[in-house]
Amino acid sequence: MNDQQTYSDLDTVLNIQRATTRNHGTNSQYTFGWDYDINKFNSLTASLRYGKQDQMGYQDQLYTERYSTIDPDAYSLKNIRTTNVSGNMDASLTYTKSFVKKDREFNFLGIFSQNNPNTGFITDEISLVDYSVLKSYKNVNKGHTQEVTLQADFQEPIRANQLIEFGAKDVMRTVSSQYQYFLSEGSTGEYESLVDPQLSNNFNYDQNVTAGYVSYTLTASAFTLKTGGRYEYTNINAHYEGQPDINIPSYGVLVPSLNVSRKLKNGNLIKASYNRRIQRPSLRDLNPNIQGSNPLNISVGNPNLKPEYTDNYGLAYSTSYKIATIDLSTYVRYNTNDIQSARNVRGDTIVSTVQNIGSEGNYGASVFLNLPFSKKFSLSGSADLYYRILKNNSPDPFINATNQGLVQNYRLSGSYKFSRDWSFQFFSFFQGRNINLQGYRTNPISHSLAVKKDFTSRKGSIGLGIDNFVTPSYQVHSYLSSAYLDQTTTNTLYNFVAKVNFSYKIGKKAPERKAKKSLEEDTGS
Repeated sequence: MNDQQTYSDLDTVLNIQRATTRNHGTNSQYTFGWDYDINKFNSLTASLRYGKQDQMGYQDQLYTERYSTIDPDAYSLKNIRTTNVSGNMDASLTYTKSFVKKDREFNFLGIFSQNNPNTGFITDEISLVDYSVLKSYKNVNKGHTQEVTLQADFQEPIRANQLIEFGAKDVMRTVSSQYQYFLSEGSTGEYESLVDPQLSNNFNYDQNVTAGYVSYTLTASAFTLKTGGRYEYTNINAHYEGQPDINIPSYGVLVPSLNVSRKLKNGNLIKASYNRRIQRPSLRDLNPNIQGSNPLNISVGNPNLKPEYTDNYGLAYSTSYKIATIDLSTYVRYNTNDIQSARNVRGDTIVSTVQNIGSEGNYGASVFLNLPFSKKFSLSGSADLYYRILKNNSPDPFINATNQGLVQNYRLSGSYKFSRDWSFQFFSFFQGRNINLQGYRTNPISHSLAVKKDFTSRKGSIGLGIDNFVTPSYQVHSYLSSAYLDQTTTNTLYNFVAKVNFSYKIGKKAPERKAKKSLEEDTGS
């Protein structure tokens, strides 16, 4: 159940919406792995993964009350059905060559990924007199994403305590989104396409990211130093069918990193680090298809989004006390071109889109505690608190905005082994309110319990679990405020889950392999 209110200062309007929402669907994933040692110095590793998602959502009896200081009051009733179906495939092949010289190694990696999402919705407008269908709107959004990654890495020990690494990577993405809107009059009418380039079009987005890196590691007695840098160059071509290309300039960026650690005499460890990251907008954020299943609350992508840059500074300390292991850390994360969701108003319709709002600063500290009381029983917990400051840096005083507040995250987990074959696990997570540029959103406490039975052969197990069983429902509140609107939303969620897990290993277990190096994954989107 959700309630939503919107206001506009220019034409004072109050919209109140209520609906019962339900969702169901299935997710499946299949993975095949293969390892082959050609000889002592050469090996191949391959994997193939296929996943499928089939999700359906319903908003039953979305009732809207509209009050205006200018127009007469109005009421409407709608039923909404949303679909999200996709199939994805990933295939990878890694060649590794080692040498007689210790720690000298060469890796080559190739990855091919493909995803075919199919999303959309049908909105039925219902008569308040006889509850017949007056008209229906249908949105169909067929997408296709293909990604090819080629990467080469080489490491060379230049002295007994020094190592140099360098490599290159190229990521080629091709994305298309075919979206259409249709209208049907009455319950038995046929759907007819709406001829409007904003509602029906083909969007194509091609992105090529070329990157190269070098790093240097020095190990001297109790000190370890690792420093390096990565340069990335991104070329983008985007256009709508039958229209000129969207002007998105190519850009290059240098991404440095520095990590220093020292092991103290008492065995404790202190670390200091700095790194820069580039986060490109997700393909979902770029998609210009208008998601308007609720006509008063629509969302649309932004093909002109720029990447977000983050500078990370950290200081960490690890220690042990009796049976406890404690990790303490402080950090500063500062984003420019920060990618955030923003809401505006067209008439009395709320339009949500993703924008580069300006800057975001996070100043925080975290603590992690692990308590292995015995071989049978262990507990671990963590707390993460940081202060967030958001600014859109707009020169226009009417739309200039800033927001700030404390964000809190807490985790607690544990396990108990009854016997060689039976074990028990629990987990609980609490996240405080999220702070965004225009307001906040609260979050519920999530928790789970599980019991697992390992087979005597040690090749498999079966487990039973329940999630969110303490309360049958919980509420999530969000509040947004700007010069154009105030929006309050309350969602009552029913999220009790019962699950069964089964696993069984067939064949002999492959020998453990050294993890392959990889360039930072922020070359992706």
